[in-house]
Amino acid sequence: MDKAFDIIVFGATGFTGRLVAEYLHNTYGANRGVAWAMAGRSQEKLTQVRDALGIGPALPLLVADANDAQALAQLVRVHGRVKVMKGGFSGGTAASLLATLETAGRDPALVRTLADPFALTPGFRGPKQPDDNTAAFDELAQSWTGPFVMAPINTKNVHRTHALRGHPWGVDFVYSERMLTGGGEGGEKRARALARNTRVQNALLAFAPTRALIRRFALPQPGQGPTKEQREKGRYEVLFIGQTADGRTLRASVKGDRDPGYGSTCKLITETALCLARETGQDMAPGGVWTPGAAMGLTLVRRLQERAGLSFQIVDEPLKP
Repeated sequence: MDKAFDIIVFGATGFTGRLVAEYLHNTYGANRGVAWAMAGRSQEKLTQVRDALGIGPALPLLVADANDAQALAQLVRVHGRVKVMKGGFSGGTAASLLATLETAGRDPALVRTLADPFALTPGFRGPKQPDDNTAAFDELAQSWTGPFVMAPINTKNVHRTHALRGHPWGVDFVYSERMLTGGGEGGEKRARALARNTRVQNALLAFAPTRALIRRFALPQPGQGPTKEQREKGRYEVLFIGQTADGRTLRASVKGDRDPGYGSTCKLITETALCLARETGQDMAPGGVWTPGAAMGLTLVRRLQERAGLSFQIVDEPLKP
C-alpha cells in the first residue's frame, strides 16, 4: 500500500480511539478530503469497531502492536506522512495511571520526576512554582481554590511550551492551575474538602492493597467510559489570569461545548492532528517532541474555534504599558 494518510487512529478499538474514529467518520467521511485509517493490534476487533460505527469496508485497517517497534517503524515507513494518536482518560488510561503508580513505588527517581514541574524542560529550571495541592484563596480570581486533578500533567506541558517558544513570558514565569470553589465560607469549605479528599485519594492509590481494590471496584475497565448522553451534556470553562511583575493583569476564557474528558477530546485530537498534517510547515515544527501550542500556536486556536466547538476570548481590556 503506497497511499499516504493524513491521520492514522492508532488504538482505534479503545474508548477514546473509537470516539476519534466516529468523529472522523461523521465529520469527514471515508473519502471526503481527509485520508485516514484505523490501526490496532487485532484485525478482528478493528473490523468489529468499523462495522459498529457504520463505516464502509473501504476504510483501511492497519495492524500493528505498540510494543513492536519494527511493526511501527514499518507503518511509518510505508505510509509516509503519518500522524499517530492514541488514548484519552478512560478505562485504558486509568490502567496506565495505576501502572505508573506501581512503577513509581519501585523507583524513587520516577517519583521525583512526576513531582517536578520542569520535568519536560531538560536543561532549564525556572523559579519555585506554587503548591497546588492545598486550599487557598486566589486574590486575582476572588475565589477559594483547591487542587485540580489534571494540574500535575498540564503544568509540565505549559512549561515545555513556554521553553520551546523561547520563554516569551520570561525565564521567571510562574504557572498555577487550580479548581475554583467560590467565595465566602462555602467556597472555603469546598476548597478544604477538595484538598482533603485529594490527599486521601493519593494515599489510597500509593498503597498497593487499596490500589488493587480501587482497580477492581472503582475505576472503569479498558474500553469503558461515559455514555453518549453524558459526553454531549458536558461543558467546561477555564479562566486564565495573567499578571506581570508590575501588577498589570489580563484575563482570558476558554470554553468547550462537550465533556472535557471525551466529547471534546475526540474533536481536539482530530482537529489538532489535521492542523499538524495540513497547516503546519517544517519551519514551524522542524522535528522533535513538540506540544500543540508550541508547534501550531494561533493556527491551531483558529481551527479549534472553527471546527471543534471551542471559544477563546479575552474577557477584559488588554494590558497597557
